[in-house]
Amino acid sequence: MKLSDYDYQFPQDLIAVSPASPRSSSRLLSFERSHERLSESLFNALPDFLSSSDVIVMNKTHVIPARFEATKKTGGRLEGLFFESLNKDRIKVWLQGRVKEGDELIFSDKLSARVIEKKERDVFLDISQAAFLEFLSLHGKPALPPYILKRRRELHLSEDQSSDFESYQTLMAEASVHFSVAAPTASFHFDELVFKKLQERGVQIETISLHIGAGTFLPLENSEVEKNHLHSEFVEIEPEVWERLLRYKSEGKRLIAVGTTVTRSLESAWLRHQKSLPIDSFQTDLFIYPPYSFQMVDSLITNFHQPKSSLLVLIDAFSKAKWRQIYNYALEKRYRLFSYGDALWIQ
Repeated sequence: MKLSDYDYQFPQDLIAVSPASPRSSSRLLSFERSHERLSESLFNALPDFLSSSDVIVMNKTHVIPARFEATKKTGGRLEGLFFESLNKDRIKVWLQGRVKEGDELIFSDKLSARVIEKKERDVFLDISQAAFLEFLSLHGKPALPPYILKRRRELHLSEDQSSDFESYQTLMAEASVHFSVAAPTASFHFDELVFKKLQERGVQIETISLHIGAGTFLPLENSEVEKNHLHSEFVEIEPEVWERLLRYKSEGKRLIAVGTTVTRSLESAWLRHQKSLPIDSFQTDLFIYPPYSFQMVDSLITNFHQPKSSLLVLIDAFSKAKWRQIYNYALEKRYRLFSYGDALWIQ
């Protein structure tokens, strides 16, 4: 398959620069695979289409404010994105601006670091992980996707808005020792109103964690889809949750994954289960592309994704090669796109 097969054109004004308010007032486009039928509603109507035989699985990862600013000892200003902790005294970041090995970076009056290695976009810093994470909690900004920041600049809006600290976090988020630098955006559409209606309908909600790394912002680089590789991310699924999910499947209940992160987590867990490997915590770099036989996920709630992205390739696999039909309709009806945009439900 050619990566160019996943390209499409869209009006720039369809890029959502802020979420719907309230969250569940976003639009919902539904696609039924069995009949190739499209229908429209608002997201807050989702519970009306569900029953007690449905199970929703959500990602409860917590997003930290991973964007930061620093200065070189020589005075040059830098913008950065936290990538990952390598150990308690070494982290990896991406930086906009020139640095070289040996440079000292200043984050605050009390915190600085030395560049110990640089490999293309990856910059490795000699710094206390705990101290740097504390710095981010005080001075960091949400790592919104670059296209949102770019579109805000085009609209003469402030790139950084105080509302992002709440908007770029899901209601299911639970703080833990592990975290994400980007949000599981399909969950943005869920608010207290939707949760209340789901409870009234008897819909079961289960939570797992895939901690999303900065690698999610990377484009696919190889023109041959199958030759691309995804970055590895950390998944946590509590044993009792996994046992319940297996039981739901055996009972014929429908598992509805909220987001591509949940989809990749559940399918990865199934592959590990088949090999009798541990499910409670593991790394996954599963890249789902056609043809793929989904074993755990029966239905998928997601957003509208960027052209030529791994997420769009996954949607192609799940929609049974109908992604372009869906997206053409969504563009014609002017659905809002990407992380802060409207929702797509593939059944």
